[in-house]
Amino acid sequence: MKIKTGILFGGSSRHREKSFLGAQFINLHLPGYSMEKILIWINKEGKLFQVKESCFVSGNVTDHLIKEIDPSTLGQYINIAIVTLSADDKKVSLLYEILSRLNIPNNLNLPSITFAQDLENWWQALKVVNFRSPSSKKLSLTEWDNSSPEIISSALKKDLGEFIQIIPIPYSSKNGGSFIVPGTKNDIVQEKINRAFFRDWISKTDWKNRTDYEKEAWIAWLSDPLEGPDFPLYLVTQGTQKVKIAQAEEFVTQLDILFASDSADEFIIGIEPAVEEAYIQLASIPNGTPFQSIIWQHDNHWHCLPPLTNNDIFLSRKNEYVALTELQVTEISIQMIQLGQNFQFNSPQLISGFVTSSGKSYPIEIQSFIEVIDEKKWFEHLGTVDQTPSSFLEIIVNQILRIQELSGGISGKIASQLNEILTEKIQTDYPVSSQAILLDSMESLNKNHLAEALGWYEKLAMVGTIENVLIFSENSSLGLILYKVPARWIYLAIQNNLEIQELFNKVRKHCSKIIIAELKEKEYRIIPISSGKIAATGALFQWLEREQLPYWGVASAFSKVNYKRSAQIQSLSKNGIKTIPFWQISTWLNEKSPSDKRYFITTDEYHFNQKTIEISGEHEINAFKDFVKNTPRIAETQRNRKLWQLFFEEIQESTPNNAYILQALEEDEIIVNFFHLKNSQDSFDRFYLTPIHAVKGNDDQINYLYQVHESKLLHKISSVWTEFIEQIEKGLQTLGFNSHGYVTLNVTIFENKRFELIFKEVNPLFSARDKWVEKIMLHNQITWHQFIYNQNEYAKFKMPITIELVEKEESIILFEEKKLPFQHVNSDIVVINEVAVEDEVEEEVEVQEDAKEERENRINEAMNNLAPTRFSRNFKDYASEAFRFLTSWFFIKNLLAFIVSIFIIINLVKGVLFLYTRHGSAKEVIDYSGMPFDDAMEKADNQGFKLVASDEVYVLNRPAGIIISQVPQKGAKIKSGRTIFCVITGGAAPSVTLPKLSNNDEYEAYQKQLLRLGIYSRIREERFESEYEEKTILEVYFEGKRLSNSRINASLVKLPKGSYLDFVISVRNTDRAPVPNLICYTYEEAATNIIANDLTIGTIMGPENNVSFSGMYVYKQEPMPGEGVFLPKGSPVILYLQPERPDECPEY
Repeated sequence: MKIKTGILFGGSSRHREKSFLGAQFINLHLPGYSMEKILIWINKEGKLFQVKESCFVSGNVTDHLIKEIDPSTLGQYINIAIVTLSADDKKVSLLYEILSRLNIPNNLNLPSITFAQDLENWWQALKVVNFRSPSSKKLSLTEWDNSSPEIISSALKKDLGEFIQIIPIPYSSKNGGSFIVPGTKNDIVQEKINRAFFRDWISKTDWKNRTDYEKEAWIAWLSDPLEGPDFPLYLVTQGTQKVKIAQAEEFVTQLDILFASDSADEFIIGIEPAVEEAYIQLASIPNGTPFQSIIWQHDNHWHCLPPLTNNDIFLSRKNEYVALTELQVTEISIQMIQLGQNFQFNSPQLISGFVTSSGKSYPIEIQSFIEVIDEKKWFEHLGTVDQTPSSFLEIIVNQILRIQELSGGISGKIASQLNEILTEKIQTDYPVSSQAILLDSMESLNKNHLAEALGWYEKLAMVGTIENVLIFSENSSLGLILYKVPARWIYLAIQNNLEIQELFNKVRKHCSKIIIAELKEKEYRIIPISSGKIAATGALFQWLEREQLPYWGVASAFSKVNYKRSAQIQSLSKNGIKTIPFWQISTWLNEKSPSDKRYFITTDEYHFNQKTIEISGEHEINAFKDFVKNTPRIAETQRNRKLWQLFFEEIQESTPNNAYILQALEEDEIIVNFFHLKNSQDSFDRFYLTPIHAVKGNDDQINYLYQVHESKLLHKISSVWTEFIEQIEKGLQTLGFNSHGYVTLNVTIFENKRFELIFKEVNPLFSARDKWVEKIMLHNQITWHQFIYNQNEYAKFKMPITIELVEKEESIILFEEKKLPFQHVNSDIVVINEVAVEDEVEEEVEVQEDAKEERENRINEAMNNLAPTRFSRNFKDYASEAFRFLTSWFFIKNLLAFIVSIFIIINLVKGVLFLYTRHGSAKEVIDYSGMPFDDAMEKADNQGFKLVASDEVYVLNRPAGIIISQVPQKGAKIKSGRTIFCVITGGAAPSVTLPKLSNNDEYEAYQKQLLRLGIYSRIREERFESEYEEKTILEVYFEGKRLSNSRINASLVKLPKGSYLDFVISVRNTDRAPVPNLICYTYEEAATNIIANDLTIGTIMGPENNVSFSGMYVYKQEPMPGEGVFLPKGSPVILYLQPERPDECPEY
């Protein structure tokens, strides 16, 4: 018997989407070995409907209804209820009454409902049981707008002392809060508008960029009778200005009017009820650090999760991490456990609060953990205390039943019976074995590998496997060493951003080892966490085969064709199967690529979170080719700078030989998953899952379509499914592919049901973290039980493959200056057909033994033929002769004479040096730096030293003759009469040659070069020049005189260090325009010139009786033109006209 567990979601709250995601998470991770899941959706009106699991695939509940459920008969469908509705949902109180009346155990509890619907009463309840809680104060809206935090806090300091913080509810800022409006909507504390939008800054530019869809969504939300605020409302701007709004549509209209009529670019806006009795509620607590923690009951004890502080939801300081002291953590933990013991919550609760520096904690907010159960961060944190999503869901159910059991009565007896059932592990149709998740040290492991390992660890926990372990392998001189690593270590490594090497060091020091015999004895199935690079070499899988350990993976893993995309493409193409155009970059550089194509740069290895870089357009493609060919890169344009950065940072290869490029096809991608399904004792069939249509969205977000009615392409594929799979099967057989994985391809279906497949890749590395995995399995009605069972069975029964090593590449090695031919065994491995496997194995063994014997014979023969080149006597003769010489009187006499001579010479030298250096009469050198040289010479002479200037160095803004360094340094001891060498400042500044301007005329770059030479730069003028790039150097001036660009480029201009240069630079994007010279122009020419310079024609002054100005000449203008004369764009230019051409105009 299994417990019928109802998952209730939906409701009328605006958080119903979060409720849907929470139900989806619970449905996936709720342990299936002891619970039967019943999905119940609650609509806005409060009606109950049983729905299918498939609603989580499409995201649409109404299309997957089974039947409506009468609330009074709910006990016939479920034994226990897990409700994901938000506690502030208006349907929660009614649902709580129904479940209590029917004696159905559930996770709803009065404290969290009380908090959500009557905050002040819950705080009072905290004080009754001696808990610290906020002081609160209610103000009318008028008082709130006219009050400051200082004024408000003065009324609260009596309770809490001088240092407090004021927090409007919900916790945001002074300009935010919740309103209580008497006589409206259940008369409860309710948030009247979305927190993210209530009382916030909004700019004119931001408002104009809002789409019509977003504005319509706001109107729809405001109009919602269940969630929206009561009208009329005040739209509040700049904190005090209020505009009355009678209906939701006026909200957008009033903001449009506001921004159209006001020149200000930014406003504070908000919404207030147009009711005088409305007020805002404030809370105050001592200054402290915000924290969050989770409490739950298990094995009759209350537990507390270590508090988190780096997600400060109260004061909007996102990504700000504050470490808690040991005292603060201890205080929080003790108070959280006491909180659970006092209120006896019937499910885990998320507690938010503040903790002071002295360790005093204040619980401020409480909500059921079920409300945030879909947030991954909490399960990463729970993993640090050895909890997976499934194990914690089991704890939740256990806590619900335990608290209900303590209540006694009929409901207590029911809970007691259900608790007995929960403790029994129900044997399913798909029994599973012990699993070992293997992280290989031969990999370049990163945090993606760790996350992948945890992904499988959590999946295994869902199906109730007997024992799961995480294993790190390490190669050493003693062979392969295996360490058993606790899962919480991996969670902690990810959460604390621990380096992989640091994690490995901790594993070596503290983790126990596990031997291969234990893995075999307990019949572990190995799940290798591997990327394509190591898998292609086959080293890991060779070891698994050699040790006869059943593992998940490709049985033909030694074939590089299965892993390297380039080899896949070549193999498929040779067998007449269409593939996507794919080149090694070094080859592609010589291809004549059409300019209208798009390409993706990628590595050839499979790894988690693989990234690609897209290039397109003739300019970008040609620039990329030039860039790769001319590495190190030449000066690049701003347009391509980001692309080059990504090429090196994301692809992480510095040479084009290790990166590849593929042509982007216009068709959307199709993904087809497959794995082996057991159909008899030792027989398996390849099972293909429904294809996925991957459609890229506007923001390059991929939308995965599963339903035939969602995609015309999927509908067409369904009509040719058999032939479609035959073509895929042909491709897999070509690659010798015999295990699970997925195929990515492009498909074109023609009108006559003919189709064309273009293979992109076959990936044998099935990931537990792929976004589409959960939904595609759910859509195909395949449970994780079934999948893991079949993976284990296939790992157990699959036949080991035969390896064929091909000898080739004869090489030459040097040995004692003679050449010796030696056959090199190539590491390339090919997979042979399974036909006549045993015969081929025997032949291969014989061939290898013969080759080995022949090789040894050739080496021995070469060794024997090597003639000795150094020694010609017997070793004993040399040893005897050496001994006679070393014991002779001649050798001993000379050795003694040498030792005595050395002793006499050493003592003689020491005596002479003592007399010469006058040992013990040294004086200490003082610090002469910063002194004028003449003054320093006098001081040195008084001490008995000589002072010599050994060098002069020019120092900007320092007078000449100042000492800047000395040898010996200050504090050294030297004899009288010794010389001290100094470096002093020089008088004249040295000249430096200006850098060339050619190909170097960008002002900021040139300014940095000048600064390194000691030359300072200033902008003399910014001149509008449309022909030049922004900040291009146009003219250079020194002391008011213009310097010739040609002389600068010829390196003929030298200036003293410390000089200032003035620059004229170009500007393009400016709101000012130069005034053109219009004198002597005809009216038509002048008008054209004015418009071309982004100016307007102002007043025209002409002869009194002339109606038309056509053909007249300009003899005067206002303003007059001149160097540096600019006007704001759109400014008028006044023209003075006359019929005759002015006398001063030149003749053409």
